[in-house]
Amino acid sequence: MKESTNSAQVEHGRIALGYAIVLGLALVAGALLALGLGMQPLAGRGGGASAEGFRRLYSVHGLLLVFLVVLPAIPAVLGNWMLPRALGRSAMALPRLNLLAFQIYVVGALALLLAVCFAPADAGWSFELPYALTSSASLGWSLLAMAVLATSFVCSSLNLFATVIASRGGGRTWGELSPFSWSIAIASLMQLIAVPLLFVALVLLAAQRSGAADVLGTGPAADVRFAQWFWLFGHPALAGALVAALGIVAEVISTHTSGPRAATRVEATSMIAIAVLAFAAAGVHVLGRGLSDADAAGTSALALATGLPFALIVLGWVRELQGPQLRATPALGFALCFLVLLCVGGMSGAFLAVLPTASALRETCFATAQFHYLVVGGTLSALFAGLYLAWPRWFGVEPRAGWGFGACALFFLGINLAFFPLFVLGYLGQPRRSTEIVAGGEHLGELSAFGTALVVVALVITAWNLLSSLLGERKTAEEAA
Repeated sequence: MKESTNSAQVEHGRIALGYAIVLGLALVAGALLALGLGMQPLAGRGGGASAEGFRRLYSVHGLLLVFLVVLPAIPAVLGNWMLPRALGRSAMALPRLNLLAFQIYVVGALALLLAVCFAPADAGWSFELPYALTSSASLGWSLLAMAVLATSFVCSSLNLFATVIASRGGGRTWGELSPFSWSIAIASLMQLIAVPLLFVALVLLAAQRSGAADVLGTGPAADVRFAQWFWLFGHPALAGALVAALGIVAEVISTHTSGPRAATRVEATSMIAIAVLAFAAAGVHVLGRGLSDADAAGTSALALATGLPFALIVLGWVRELQGPQLRATPALGFALCFLVLLCVGGMSGAFLAVLPTASALRETCFATAQFHYLVVGGTLSALFAGLYLAWPRWFGVEPRAGWGFGACALFFLGINLAFFPLFVLGYLGQPRRSTEIVAGGEHLGELSAFGTALVVVALVITAWNLLSSLLGERKTAEEAA
């Protein structure tokens, strides 16, 4: 019996490590593509990509980071390693399904790699219309890869959610669950509901593009129909990634202050509210594109209301951080980085949730900056905070604190230098997916490129610090805990 238990523990640990390897490689590729995108201020001087090449670079970068990194990062890596421990279990509830989810993820990653090499998409990661219908590029491999990865998300989410539910069989109540356990349960349930909607959107797009059926219609109405279907998946799925990030950051903060604890009623209720509002406010992505005044006003109100549960969670963290037992570590540094990026992304998102400003800013770099602050910067900073927290327990070695603090500082500085100038460029009218910088924004573009380079350096230092620590002296499980 003991041997079986140990085998189960190794199994989900190995799956977490497998996810980390594939996800890390995708992050490296996405970061290098981001560096190429950041160099586009040189385009006007003959040093940049063509308009078509830039659109493909933009699209591949988005597909890699969203579907291989942002959506699966925290549930797949930290969920597999930390969730059983947090629930007092030796293994996942559905270990075979867990393994199948990872195998499908690898297949999807390979399919996406083939798409990148032989048939790169040029319609963005969300396949926005009319680009996806008028594009001369082949989108088949990319659509197939998205469908395969979506299947992996369903299997993984079902396993994670079942693991949380099964843990209550031993007498554990919902009130005893940690913030991380709550966040994984809610994020997994969001994925289970949202992913089937992605399949519908992909089928509609494939049918319309192939001419097999006129399911979307023509003109702007078709664009809105597809966007509505896609963002019924995209908005909740990305919100689910943020909910998972909230859970791991809450875990880091509590570990560094009062010690591990159960989620408060405010935290649990706020996470549930975020999940509900994420589905209800998905229409915010089509504001100003044919919605009636009443629908637009209702959607804006729901989107703005999402900020309230986020604010309640952040205020709870601020009170917790004022405790006398606060310990400074790289994990806490990345957690504080997440807190700041979340606030900037959330506040800037208010401009995209109100019709007058949303109509003016939706198709500009302002929306790009808001997305990266909230989703990409937020998810990655939470992931690194979780890795620094779990690494000693995982491998029995402690990463170098100095290098960790340095990487955290570079990451925070790089994210702000890379994307804050895009807020200004968006205000000046700089469109997305454009190789040209608007007049007066050349230096802002160069500053953004420099910030992107700093982010890449921070990622390299973080990877080196974590991996090189494996050569250090091992600790016992008690010392690492």
